[in-house]
Amino acid sequence: MYAKPINTFYEGVFNAWLNLHRPCLFATEVVSEKGKIIKRYKHKDVKTPLERWVLLNEQGLVTFKAGITLEDLLAQASGKTDLQAAQEMQQAKAELFELFKPTPAQTTGLKPVLSLSKGTTHQDTQSRVKTMRAGGLRRPGRGLHRKNSKQKPSPLNFHF
Repeated sequence: MYAKPINTFYEGVFNAWLNLHRPCLFATEVVSEKGKIIKRYKHKDVKTPLERWVLLNEQGLVTFKAGITLEDLLAQASGKTDLQAAQEMQQAKAELFELFKPTPAQTTGLKPVLSLSKGTTHQDTQSRVKTMRAGGLRRPGRGLHRKNSKQKPSPLNFHF
C-alpha cells in the first residue's frame, strides 16, 4: 500500500535532488604541526554532489555506469535551480505524507489515551501522566532515578 508511492517519490524527485542539487560540505584536509590530518569545513567547500563529480572527473577519479555521462547529468541539473529542486522535493514530500494520514473511517472507535472528564483539571491529568511514567512507561535508558529519592543515578545513566 505504501511502497509504490514511496518508491515513486524517491525515483522521480528525491534522488535527483539528492545527487544533483543538495548542498554538501566537503572537507579540506590540513596537516597539523604534529603530523595529524585535520579536516576543516570551509564555506568555499560547499558543493553539490554533481559539482564534486565534475572535479573528480577532471582528476580521472570517477567512472560512471554504462549509458550515463557527465554531460547528461549536467544537462539534467541545469533544467532547474537548486532552490527550485528543493521546493519541488518538499512539495512532493508533503503530498506523499498526505497519503499516510488516516481517514475518518480508520479513526472511528479509537479512544484517546488521556482525556479530561468533567471536574478533572489539567493538573490532575499531569499527575496521571507522572504516575504512568513512574509505573514503567518511560523511555528506555533513563534509569530509575527520581527527583525526591535517595538513590543516586549511575554515572553511566543520562537523564534528559
